[in-house]
Amino acid sequence: MKDGKFLVLVVEDDIDTRDNIKARLIQEGYEVVTCFDGLRALEVIRKQNVDFVVLDIMIPGLIGYHLCRLVKFDERFQHLPILVLTAKTDAKFKQLSERAGADRFLTKPFDMNKLVTVINSYFKEGREHGGGTA
Repeated sequence: MKDGKFLVLVVEDDIDTRDNIKARLIQEGYEVVTCFDGLRALEVIRKQNVDFVVLDIMIPGLIGYHLCRLVKFDERFQHLPILVLTAKTDAKFKQLSERAGADRFLTKPFDMNKLVTVINSYFKEGREHGGGTA
């Protein structure tokens, strides 16, 4: 939490998608930090008090599956909720995300209202860190 607001990290290499998610989450009352690659995202997670992660799978540096797995296998962050975004529609990609520890999975193109609803559900239920599977 930052300045009394939940902090959401958006990891997305497409500028338009990243900016649209950020703008909508700010409108919803969240503090938002963004980055376009997995290595920078890992650094942000380790240094800032992130409450939720929106993670694209196909990102430079450290792909989303590996980032998700590193975060979920670190006991300091294992309860950090991660929502995976991907343009891959095959069921195997959802299974890979789940095995890596993702809590939720949305396929691109996605409905922004659905994304916001998923994120809001974590905090309205009083979950500051963690819980739930897709």
